[in-house]
Amino acid sequence: MTSSSLPAADRPAPHKRPRSPSSQGGRATFLAWAFIVPAFAFYIAFVLVPVVMTFYYSLLRWDGIGKAQFR
Repeated sequence: MTSSSLPAADRPAPHKRPRSPSSQGGRATFLAWAFIVPAFAFYIAFVLVPVVMTFYYSLLRWDGIGKAQFR
């Protein structure tokens, strides 16, 4: 007996593939950004800003007390 000859109630259910994260749409994207944004914020605050400020201070003639002047 083939599955097409069985009554509808006795047929096996078709195999459904699990949903991938990309098929979940906005929720997966939001969740990904919810983890990425704080990491980027800390990276910017504690790595990039000090590097940029160091470069800026390297262009100044300044003794740490008086007024800073560009070289």
